[in-house]
Amino acid sequence: MSNHGKSIPQQVIDSAYEGSIQSLLRLRNAVGTHNCTVDVAKVALKHLHLDLTPRIVPEEFHWPQPQFRDLCQRGTTCMSIMLTVAIASHKYPSLEDKLLDELLGSIDDICAWVNSLLTCQMMTPVEYRRQCFEEVAIDGALLKYSIFFSILVQGNPQMKNAIVSTPAFGDLLLRFWTAKDQSGQLWILSRSLLDASCHLVCMMLKALKTEHGREVILQRIHFRNMSFAFQIATVIMERAAQVASPTTCELHRGLELFEAFMRVVQILTTQSSVLRKQFIKIGYLKRLTSILNALGERVSQEDCTVGNLQSILTASWILCQHLYEDNIHPICGWRDVVEGGFVTMILRVLSSLPDTDDAPSLLRMGVSLLDLLSEYISYNTVVKKLPKSPFPQHLESVTQRDPLSVGLWREFWAKKDVSSMLSSTIDEVVPSLCDNQPCQRPYSRIQFKRCSRCNSVIYCSKQCQREDWKRLHRAECLQARGDYFMRKPFGAWYSHSNRRLHLAQAQAYYDKAIDAFYENPNDLGSPYFVVIMDFTTPDIKFSLEALYNGAHDDVPTWDPLATLPAAQSHLKPRFQALMGKFQPPQYTLTTSRLVELIIPFGERCTLILTVWLDRLDESWVASTM
Repeated sequence: MSNHGKSIPQQVIDSAYEGSIQSLLRLRNAVGTHNCTVDVAKVALKHLHLDLTPRIVPEEFHWPQPQFRDLCQRGTTCMSIMLTVAIASHKYPSLEDKLLDELLGSIDDICAWVNSLLTCQMMTPVEYRRQCFEEVAIDGALLKYSIFFSILVQGNPQMKNAIVSTPAFGDLLLRFWTAKDQSGQLWILSRSLLDASCHLVCMMLKALKTEHGREVILQRIHFRNMSFAFQIATVIMERAAQVASPTTCELHRGLELFEAFMRVVQILTTQSSVLRKQFIKIGYLKRLTSILNALGERVSQEDCTVGNLQSILTASWILCQHLYEDNIHPICGWRDVVEGGFVTMILRVLSSLPDTDDAPSLLRMGVSLLDLLSEYISYNTVVKKLPKSPFPQHLESVTQRDPLSVGLWREFWAKKDVSSMLSSTIDEVVPSLCDNQPCQRPYSRIQFKRCSRCNSVIYCSKQCQREDWKRLHRAECLQARGDYFMRKPFGAWYSHSNRRLHLAQAQAYYDKAIDAFYENPNDLGSPYFVVIMDFTTPDIKFSLEALYNGAHDDVPTWDPLATLPAAQSHLKPRFQALMGKFQPPQYTLTTSRLVELIIPFGERCTLILTVWLDRLDESWVASTM
């Protein structure tokens, strides 16, 4: 390492090693990144020995007490020296190598001192702080200490692993995240820190990416009560919101930090069910989408470059990964993401695409994100949150730049328009039918009977409820109840409003399916064939299956139970009862049809819904199994 200034006299180092406050202050004033040595670090670490850490008992603490004042002044001075040491070691790798052993043996000591100094400073009246603290405001101290640890964890891998694996550092890092400033608000990071390479979210992400660091952070959170887990989730969302504000973060840095925040949230929610529940409780997906939407708006107004547009789309992909981390949650996840402005954000990006060679790939990314959403706009809970805007004609020419995107783009809007129309007219399109199969009369939306155990079936009267209980529901209620209580906390159970929308879709798409298989536009199809509608693809796949042997020699007999998902196994008797009731010879060829809907219900998870259609007044009317 080359020196660009005067070296520190050995007598200054020796005097400081012996220990007076004045000698430590002289050393602090003399040391810089250009003349820092291992001996300087040893002096500071000697005074930061764990046994010397001030022990603070709040009810016994009264200012000024000389012993605490001296200890605080000593600790603050030594930490200032150590910050200079950290900056110098980051600048000069040779010094970092020499310091490694010294620092590895002092991590617990340093963390304990920083924790105590923060406590002392918060308990000291403001008018006395200047006597022993370099920063009067607590957020100044938080800033200095967070920079110190940020530098250490981004340096030598051995040093980083040692720090993030220390419980004392885990506690301190959580304190940095949750600390309040003088006004009692979450301390806000200054622009200078956001422009630097060190930052709280980066430090947290580095800790969570290592196995031991992740275990420590989660252990320290779980060790406290549930309210602390809720506080952590809330604080992370508040800090994430800072990156979208022009007053606290520059645009390019905000995009980088938002991606880091999403990685932090992804790790915490996938590794801890406790934290995942707290994040869901505060609507984290909607809030993250709103923040990303705000960043996208800033991009369109401030710096609409290809790089920034790609950053928005990349962050959107990472956000969508959260929706599939838990099979229970994607329907509600898409609901929250759409409510946060997901579609508006994608349309804004597509509207801002430049006419360059990069445009087709960015266009494909944006349309593919809408394609992911298209699977779940068959759910009423998602449809209600979609923007009411019509088909964006101005983007039709934009999508022509990439032939692979044209079909997906049009299918998304076709699906969206049909689902929105059906959802808004659901009461006119699909009556609310009794779940007692022999009855299936419409029930009053005011007076009806619902199974209080599982909430999965609704009846028009107590009589129908009793009949269905004896006939079918007694056998299926227990498993249905377990599924309901597993999904209900997340709002992810299969609701009656979603079921009614799926019935409406069976009605609406049946004629389109028949047109695909029969040349005669007036053909109503055959009761001997079941129309299969697969909603797990963007363009809805239609197929036919023979219902009975002999109907068509080269088509296998359709068996709905063969493809019934395990989660619906308790409904087999109800399927069988429906099939027993549907005997085509008993009906004219124009009255009844069977349709099977395959509906996405999570990652690698589907629902099977068999729908009975009756022809009435030139249209199809649906009832479910």
